[in-house]
Amino acid sequence: MYICHIHDRIMTRLMTIFPAFTAVIMILCSFGVSGSLDSSFKSLDQYIATRDSYVSRKENSIEALKKLLVPSGHGRQDFEICYRLAREYQPYQYDSTLNYIRRCQVIASAKGDKVSRDRCTIFLGLIYTTSGHFFEAYHSLRESIDSTSLDPSLEVEYLQVMLRFTEELEGNSDMTGRFNIPSSGHYRRLILDTITPGSHEWRKVRFGELFSAGEWHKADSLNRLILASLDPSSHEYAINAYNQARVCEMLGDGDGRLQWLIRSAEGDIINAVKDYAALTTIVQDIMHTDVERAFRYLKYCQQDAIFYNAKLRPWQISQFFMDVETAYEARQASNRRQLATAALFLALLTAALIAAIWFMVKHNRKLTHTRKELSEINRQFAESNRKLSRLNAEISEANRIKEEYIGQFLTILSENIDKMRSYDNNVRKMLKQGKSEELLKELSISTKVDDELDNFYRTFDTTFLTLYPDFVEEFNALLNESARITLKKGELLNTELRIFALIRLGIDDSSKIASLLHYSLSTIYNYKVKVRNSSIVDRSVFEEKVRSIGTTF
Repeated sequence: MYICHIHDRIMTRLMTIFPAFTAVIMILCSFGVSGSLDSSFKSLDQYIATRDSYVSRKENSIEALKKLLVPSGHGRQDFEICYRLAREYQPYQYDSTLNYIRRCQVIASAKGDKVSRDRCTIFLGLIYTTSGHFFEAYHSLRESIDSTSLDPSLEVEYLQVMLRFTEELEGNSDMTGRFNIPSSGHYRRLILDTITPGSHEWRKVRFGELFSAGEWHKADSLNRLILASLDPSSHEYAINAYNQARVCEMLGDGDGRLQWLIRSAEGDIINAVKDYAALTTIVQDIMHTDVERAFRYLKYCQQDAIFYNAKLRPWQISQFFMDVETAYEARQASNRRQLATAALFLALLTAALIAAIWFMVKHNRKLTHTRKELSEINRQFAESNRKLSRLNAEISEANRIKEEYIGQFLTILSENIDKMRSYDNNVRKMLKQGKSEELLKELSISTKVDDELDNFYRTFDTTFLTLYPDFVEEFNALLNESARITLKKGELLNTELRIFALIRLGIDDSSKIASLLHYSLSTIYNYKVKVRNSSIVDRSVFEEKVRSIGTTF
């Protein structure tokens, strides 16, 4: 009875210690990972999830304006509609903005309306400025316009665009000094001396002056006054919210900065703005603390920048992918350290359990029932170790695949940028040399898309077979001998193998497979049915067997 009492005491203590230790392990494993999403990020995620509805509203507004246009019309009404369309497209799509403002220029020139033509040229200079085309902006604002003969109604607008141009130049150190123009401060003073003191426009320019002078507290008070006068759902509010984030940064208010950046990003989404900075800046702030969210936001930024189709934003965003990869690697290193700490605690627990088992076996050899319980404990512990080993193997495999594909993705991205740069340079060179007919001829016979598709298949085949070198053999082992796939000379994978290679990677949806491989949906379906019909295993588990190919545990 005494021995049984000792045994009960030991088991009671173990049952008390083990849950507490498990809780410690869970806390350690979660330490350093981003905490629960606060209300601001939840709100931003909700806006992002519904952003297609705002884009649809924007498209409907644009389509309604387009319906008012008269084909080949050159009247005043057509000018105003085209100008409104250019304004609608300004933060949404670069090419369409240029298209409609140039159409306005044609209408104004045909009517001999110098005021309207200058108005369009000023607006064109603003578009070039915000998209990073500084030489084109300089040509529009300084060479295409005689500022001394501007209509008085355009003087302030011209000064405001010149202010924006000089600010953008000063914000890009490699462009400073390339243009012989006054500083941004010069244009601020001209505007402040021209417009009504205390007006909304005056406050915005005055804010820029205070900010440039480092008078952060005054700038903060003035910008909050501006924000209070604006509709929180307007694009202008989003712009001033971004300015407020800059002020908070200068005042050392990191939390306030992030809050205002989120408000600015939400305003951009509400107004279907594709040319923005707030969400990209948020990515910079969180990439080291929440790399998954940062990468997700960065993909949205890249999609919008490509849609907007100006050269500045895609180039800026592409720089962040390397930073995200660095943050990801740092996160992986942190996780490995946490795993090592957890393993140490697990080793201590193992030692404690072994000591307890030894003690119980020594003092309870005559207790058959106790021996069976200890045996069961050992079996459960061994099973836990096997599960842990299996989990570690799965984590290692997943990390290896992720790192392999991230490396391939970055390589392909870099190569595509080089190809685009080379192609643009070649097109620009031929256009400058007046070889437009040769260029058109070259474009008409170009096999670039087919070459890129072949290169995509080759890259995919090589990468996949590096990860799963025995895939073809193991896949054929699932088929009837007569239906097994024999590759042609020089082939790494064929269409059927690529389809099931994507299934091995976890992509089950036929429409996604068709999109990735550039085949029709019916082709994918037919291949899948044909292969499943030739399987030596049950059709219902065939794809599950494919997903287990290459598994070593």
